[in-house]
Amino acid sequence: MSYNPPGTSSRKPPAAARPSTRGSVPRMGTGYRVAGTAARPGSRAGAPQGALSSQIRVADRPVTQQGLAGMKTGSKAGLEQRTVQDRSYYMGMLLSKTQELNGEISKMTREIDAFEQDNATYLTYEKKAESLAAEIRDLQGEMADLNTLMDKLNTNSSLEDITAECNTLARHSDHQTRAIETLFSERQGLEREIKSLEADIAQEKQAAEGLISQMDPAVQKRFFDLKEISVQLEKDLEQRQAELEVVSKKLQALEEVYVVLVACQRGCLF
Repeated sequence: MSYNPPGTSSRKPPAAARPSTRGSVPRMGTGYRVAGTAARPGSRAGAPQGALSSQIRVADRPVTQQGLAGMKTGSKAGLEQRTVQDRSYYMGMLLSKTQELNGEISKMTREIDAFEQDNATYLTYEKKAESLAAEIRDLQGEMADLNTLMDKLNTNSSLEDITAECNTLARHSDHQTRAIETLFSERQGLEREIKSLEADIAQEKQAAEGLISQMDPAVQKRFFDLKEISVQLEKDLEQRQAELEVVSKKLQALEEVYVVLVACQRGCLF
C-alpha cells in the first residue's frame, strides 16, 4: 500500500473520468462533489487539529466608514491628560480662562454698544413723535374749523353770516390774546419784585449777622438763647392753634346739638 499525504487522496479525478454535460448523459447531483472539500479548514464536516482549526469571524474586527480597520490604541482624552500638573499646566489653564473672560467682556461690550445705539434711536423717534403729535393737533384744529364751515354751508347759511361770525371770533381771540399778554407782563413784574425782596432780605440777613458778630460774647450767647426760645415758642403756638381749632369744632358741634335739644323741648311743651 502506497503512502499518500493528507489531502492528496481527495484530488479531483482526471478529465476523462468527469461526466459530460453536453451529451445525453444527465448531470450528476450535488452529492458528487469533490471529496477534497470535506477536508477544508473550518468546514462543517470537520477539520484537522492545529492552528488552522481556530474559528475566524469577520464580525470580531472593528468596522469604520472606510472599511475594516485595526484596534484603537488609546483614547484622545487619555492622551490629553497630563500626569504631572506643573506650573506651565496651570499657566496654560489660566491663559485659556483669561481668553474666555476677554471674549465674554467683548461680547458684553458689543451688547452695551447696541443697547446705547437703540436708546439713542428711541430718543430720536420719541422727539419725532412729539413733533408729529403737535402737527396732528394743528391739523385736527383745522379739520374742526373746516367741519364747522361745512356745517354752516349745509344749513344754508349765507357767506356774509359766516364772514361776520369769523370776524367776531377773531376780535374775541385778539381780546383774549391781549388779556393773556397783560397777565404775563404782570407776572413778570411780580417775579422781579419777589427777586428784589429776596435780595433785600438776604442783605438784611447779612447785616444782622454782621451786627451779631460784633456783639460781646455774653450778648451773643443771650441772643442765641432768646432765638432758640423764640423758635420753641413758635412751635408751641402752632400746636396750641391746632388744639384750639379742634376744640372750636367740638364746641360748634355741641352748640348745634344744644340747639336741636332746645327745639325738641319746646316742641314737647307745646
